[in-house]
Amino acid sequence: GGSGRLTSEKEDLQLQRLVDSLRSAEPVTALRSGLIPLGMSPYRGLKLFREEDSELFFGRKSYVNRLLELVRKKRFIAVSGASGSGKSSVVRAGLLPGLRKRQANGEVWETLTMIPGQEPLHALAGAFQTLVRPAELVIENQQIQIRERFQHLLKGTLTLADLVTVALQQQPGTTRLLLIVDQWEELYTNRKYPAQGRQFIDDILACVNDPRGALTVVFTIRWDYFGEVMNDRPLLDCLGDGQLQLGPMNRDEMREVIEKPAQQVGLEFDDGLVDEILDEAEREPGSLPLLEFLLDELWKLGWRDRTLGEGEDGPARVTFENYFSKKGLKGAVACYADEVFKDLQPSEQSLCGPLFRRLVNAGLEAAQDTRRRVNLAALTADEQLLAEKLITKRLLLAGQRERGDGLSQVSAEVDAGKLASLTGYRTVEVVHEELFRRWRRLQDWVDEDRRFLKWRRELDVQLAEYRNDPRSLLLDRKLKEAAEFYRVHREKLEAEELLFLQRSFAARRRLRLGIAAGVFSLMLFGMGFWLFTRTQNRVDNLLATPAAKVQERLDALSGTGWLSGWLLRRSFTTETEPARKLRRVVDAAGEAARE
Repeated sequence: GGSGRLTSEKEDLQLQRLVDSLRSAEPVTALRSGLIPLGMSPYRGLKLFREEDSELFFGRKSYVNRLLELVRKKRFIAVSGASGSGKSSVVRAGLLPGLRKRQANGEVWETLTMIPGQEPLHALAGAFQTLVRPAELVIENQQIQIRERFQHLLKGTLTLADLVTVALQQQPGTTRLLLIVDQWEELYTNRKYPAQGRQFIDDILACVNDPRGALTVVFTIRWDYFGEVMNDRPLLDCLGDGQLQLGPMNRDEMREVIEKPAQQVGLEFDDGLVDEILDEAEREPGSLPLLEFLLDELWKLGWRDRTLGEGEDGPARVTFENYFSKKGLKGAVACYADEVFKDLQPSEQSLCGPLFRRLVNAGLEAAQDTRRRVNLAALTADEQLLAEKLITKRLLLAGQRERGDGLSQVSAEVDAGKLASLTGYRTVEVVHEELFRRWRRLQDWVDEDRRFLKWRRELDVQLAEYRNDPRSLLLDRKLKEAAEFYRVHREKLEAEELLFLQRSFAARRRLRLGIAAGVFSLMLFGMGFWLFTRTQNRVDNLLATPAAKVQERLDALSGTGWLSGWLLRRSFTTETEPARKLRRVVDAAGEAARE
């Protein structure tokens, strides 16, 4: 208003926090600042940290500082690490807030985040929508714009460099653009349109290699897929030493992850419990997502006890009793998933196996299983209803690719308890790959069909080739293997997979019919040639036979009278009496054979 005061109490508290910081006063907690609503967990569970969660992101300060330094020096950077090491969180909750601060060199950054998905160029077109679209466009027209932009990118009439130029023109005062490509490995695992993946990479390399360009690209990738980068020479040469390899947390860093968010909301732990949790975490490799999930579950129990107890105004507390009730670090995820499963109706429980099997790219063993993002349209109506319920229970995530970072949007809605329907969203996936490794029931579902699911993963690659070249149908061993799975698992296949297999089978039938027809024709030709040669020899013998023995030889030709008669007529080259006599005898024999 005219007095200059903020109209919102929350904004007033945020302004006070800023003033305290400028005066070098002791910073107020996130809870006091109003950044964390009362009763909201300070832990993210299995969900990644977003930029808006930066106040609660701890334990990776050294890596964040190194990444900030890389971004200032390089224009193409890879953040690699094991599954669950927090690559996405370091970029989103660490790097992005750091770039928002005023840079010493005066650069002002705009940022975009995307996940490649099955159509990376389409995802790229959607990511730029927020920067290059007129603000007044309704959502339907925005989708039309995205599709048109995608088609131009696909044809090469529009480039990534063009999009960057337009985006910066739309943001006066902005000097640099950071594009974050999260889960880069999807360029290698989602092979629906492999040519798009190659074009996407080439467009990025062309843009970041241009010395006049203003684009910097940071991508996250799992260590077990970094070999794909190593085998791509242009990509590797461009990357150079622009790499940040994210290692596991040490004990002090994990202590920060536990204690500092708790301090932000006044959460307390029983004496010795933090060390007990740390001891277990150090014995469990790749435990960061499990640690976050366990802490989130323990906070809920502590908040419940505070709410139900007499000391409602006191702090929430995490107890040893609650810790052991969740079966510790190893058992927390499985324990929670089992609780969700037991609360489902029997009909929903029976659907869980088929649904989760659709959402996995099966490896040779559970440790190699990865998430498979599935289009909602491919699910049955009952599976979609079950998916909605499991999303609200935080076992699944929904995504809308055409609006950019759809997974984060849905995650935020679930956090706020607002997601009531999957309407408007296009994909669904498992919330975290740790679920494959920790939930025994899910492992059993996958193991029941592991061979089929592994084959289905290979089928995705074959389908991608078929989309680019309709002649790329299954052949030989692959076709025989497909026929086996088709007979047993036909009801588990999606419409596009069924159509591809049926066309491959039809091509095999046509090939077999063609081969059979060719063999039959050869057999007929062979039999005819043998009969012709055999009769010709007998006719030659007949012509050299004395007249007295002609009838005897004619009897031997009775089975092929018409052929022998035709051959004899061709052999009669004179009008001598013996020849005329012989012809009359042969004609009579032929007439007798026809009767």
